[in-house]
Amino acid sequence: MGQLYTPSNFSTKHPCRDNVHHTRAMAFGRIEYGERCLVFEMETIYAKCGGAPAMARLVFEFYDRVLASERLAPYFSQVDMTRLVEHQAKFIASVMGGPPSFTDEELRDAHAHLTISDAVFDEMTDLLETTLNGSGIDPTDVGQVMEIIRNKRRLIVGEVEADTHCFVI
Repeated sequence: MGQLYTPSNFSTKHPCRDNVHHTRAMAFGRIEYGERCLVFEMETIYAKCGGAPAMARLVFEFYDRVLASERLAPYFSQVDMTRLVEHQAKFIASVMGGPPSFTDEELRDAHAHLTISDAVFDEMTDLLETTLNGSGIDPTDVGQVMEIIRNKRRLIVGEVEADTHCFVI
């Protein structure tokens, strides 16, 4: 297991937070009008936020909040947080239009053993939204990101079967 993440050893002033290479991402579109075609590019939320360095800072701030939660902290007591922060930064970057990260199947498989409830998912997403809003990201962009993440609920939250009382993903 790698270095464990705690707010004290990966606080907002941790020197490794900015040791990430910047990647610029653009989204491209194409609109066809009969024989004419308009091709355009637009900056992604990922690029507007500052790319990989910004994702790393956001995720560190997010997990500072998560680990301060009495309900959420136990989920991470035996987790290699350095590795998790890296994965979460990739996931959030992809949601914001950055490099692709994980498929829905990979996301479901990664969470299948965790028995995550709706309440836990809601608290996690609320803390992420608070982190994004506090970082100066445009509220419309925050809304788009949170909509995508909340639509992943079915991949992350398990349901309890009435007859067996076991979680089912």
